[in-house]
Amino acid sequence: MKKTIISVFFILFLLINFTFSQNILIKKYRIFSARNILKNSKNINLSSEQIKKLHNLLLNFLEKTIEMKSKIKINEIKFLYILKSQKIDRKKINSIIIKISELKTEYLIKYLNYFLDCRDVLNKKQKQTLINIRKHGR
Repeated sequence: MKKTIISVFFILFLLINFTFSQNILIKKYRIFSARNILKNSKNINLSSEQIKKLHNLLLNFLEKTIEMKSKIKINEIKFLYILKSQKIDRKKINSIIIKISELKTEYLIKYLNYFLDCRDVLNKKQKQTLINIRKHGR
C-alpha cells in the first residue's frame, strides 16, 4: 500500500511539473497568438490578407485542440476515479498517465506551432512593434 501511495504521489508530481514547464514555454510565445496580434492590428498595420490568415490559423487551432483538451480532461477524471477505488490497478493507472502525458505533449506542440505560424504571418517590423507594445504595456 505504501508503494502505491508513493507511486501515485510521484506520478502526480510529474504531471504537475509537466504542466508548470508547459506554462513557462507558452507564456514566452503568447504575444504571438492570433488574438493578441489581431487586437493590435491597427498598431502594427496588418494587411487584410494577414488578418484573414490569422483568423484561419485561430479557427484551425481551436478546432484541433478543443477535442484534445476534452480527451485530457476525461483521462484525468478516469485517473482520479481509479485512485479512489479500493483496489488500484497499476497497469490502468500507468496507461492513463502515459495517455495524458502524450495528449499534453501533443497539445503543447500544436500550441507552440500555432504561435510560430502566427508569428510567421508578420514581417520583421510588425514583430518588433508587437514586442515593443508588450514591453511598454500599450
